[in-house]
Amino acid sequence: MNKPRTSAEDFRAAQIATMPRWYSPFAHLTGTLSVGVLAVTIALIMMHHVHWYEFLVAPIAFVFANFFEWWAHKNILHHPRRFLRDLYEKHTPLHHRIYRWGDMAIRDRRELRFVLIPASGVLGIVLSASPVALVLGLIFGANVGWIALMTMALYVIMYEMTHLSYHLPKNHPIHRLPFVDRLAEHHARHHDPTFMGRWNFNVTIPLADFVLGTFVPKKLLAERRKALRERKS
Repeated sequence: MNKPRTSAEDFRAAQIATMPRWYSPFAHLTGTLSVGVLAVTIALIMMHHVHWYEFLVAPIAFVFANFFEWWAHKNILHHPRRFLRDLYEKHTPLHHRIYRWGDMAIRDRRELRFVLIPASGVLGIVLSASPVALVLGLIFGANVGWIALMTMALYVIMYEMTHLSYHLPKNHPIHRLPFVDRLAEHHARHHDPTFMGRWNFNVTIPLADFVLGTFVPKKLLAERRKALRERKS
């Protein structure tokens, strides 16, 4: 006997059915990555006579990007804002409704539309990072500014690739890497409706979650697992 379809499955099917015919998962992925790669390429071209100590800005820019990711995920993607409501709509009511803890994998390549950031969004993130890089460049030298911009552009690429890997089927070769499964589980817990508004906001590396104390507490995690088991039985 076939299992009855859940509301989440019906919603997923409806979203795929209404997807524009022109949509191409390959073009989406290529466009998204190309913006980040272009930013990195421009930064590399603009750097001249780089000294080793100028690269010390890279870990600082990385940490800044990690905390910004945490802040944006918590305060923009999970709370509708006047001029950023479209980001919220594509994340919480759509992405979180389709993918839940225990059912995170995409089933159709076209679902990349529900997982990846649009190329325009990546461009917006890179442009948003530009003033920070500009200030650093004016204070510490142009190379430092370009290295900071390059680091943040690489971070966006990292975000997209790690997020996509978490939503690939468990039998995909990428899941043979131990760290991928660990990070995927951290993200999957965020996709539980009872956790998503308060816990596990980092997608790449849970550094800000660790520092700011937003890991799902073990006690809550155990209670939720017990409740889900009882619901299934």
